Amino acid sequence: MRDFSPESLSMLTLFRSVKSIACFIFLVATADLSAHDQIPGQPQTRPIAIVNATIHPIDQPVLKQGMLLFDDGKIIAVGSKLQLPKDVMEIDADGKHVYPGLIDSLTDLGLREIRAVEETDDRMEYGRENPNARAWVAVNPDSELIPVARAGGVLVAMTAPRGYWLRGQSAVIQLDGWTVEEMKLSAPAGLFVDWSAVHSTNSDSKKRREEREKKLREFDQLLTQARAYAQDQEKPTMRRESNVRLESLVPLVKREMPLIVEADRQSEIESAVTYAVSQELDLVIYGGYDAVQCAPLLKQHGVPVIVGSTYRLPMRRHEPYDHSYTLPSRLERAGILYSIGGPGM
Repeated sequence: MRDFSPESLSMLTLFRSVKSIACFIFLVATADLSAHDQIPGQPQTRPIAIVNATIHPIDQPVLKQGMLLFDDGKIIAVGSKLQLPKDVMEIDADGKHVYPGLIDSLTDLGLREIRAVEETDDRMEYGRENPNARAWVAVNPDSELIPVARAGGVLVAMTAPRGYWLRGQSAVIQLDGWTVEEMKLSAPAGLFVDWSAVHSTNSDSKKRREEREKKLREFDQLLTQARAYAQDQEKPTMRRESNVRLESLVPLVKREMPLIVEADRQSEIESAVTYAVSQELDLVIYGGYDAVQCAPLLKQHGVPVIVGSTYRLPMRRHEPYDHSYTLPSRLERAGILYSIGGPGM
């Protein structure tokens, strides 16, 4: 066995370290690093008009050989004969159809890539009370699911976190942009809550009631603290340490954002409406499977419903096979304001 001096051993260790670093740099430099090939649109420099197209507006009949004018990224006129600006760029869409972009009312788009791979799933924080969790912070602009959604006509989405009980704050994003700041349209857009957490599955009715009342008392206390926190922050002479959890609830108690409650069963929906009214909160129901049974209550307090999914089996054996599929039409007949969201939660 050959003997090495301490100096030789030091030089050998240094050589091996440099060699490892060089190999690492080479591997990183030659790796196939790529994202999706969708390039965000450039800001408009002049008005653009789509002409000779079949246009499908939301609130009026179809326009054949119609014109659509937009500037600064916004539609400013739709009609058969428009007075176009002098510097307008015209796009001849003869034989083509123009439809409004779709809005996904509630989804986890940008927060999840592959459900089975934990490292790509950023929908949920630890713990049950996370009103300060902000969905837009975790949105991945390079998600491969964004171009898929855009190809299906979805251009705007409200993305929201998951969790048990107080899930966190949702955000409305446009599916175009290099960064989250470019994509963000409204944040926070609402506090997302799982109302089924209030309703225990305990077989003992007394214990179910006690557990429900305990959960609501905890929420009461949190909202009371948030109101006190908001009042203290408005006093110029008052100095108080910041509290991210209470601060996240201030827009809710000020009615600057709604409470978005996931609730399907009639008891959950009625409980959520009663609580929101007692706390003077704006409310939106997500899911709403039994919302038609609650129609008088929802109409009385102006509570809208986001239909979570129409492609699902009935909740109860005695219900028609298409009970979920017909929910939007039944909500419309009942006079309840609604939208159809995706099941991507």
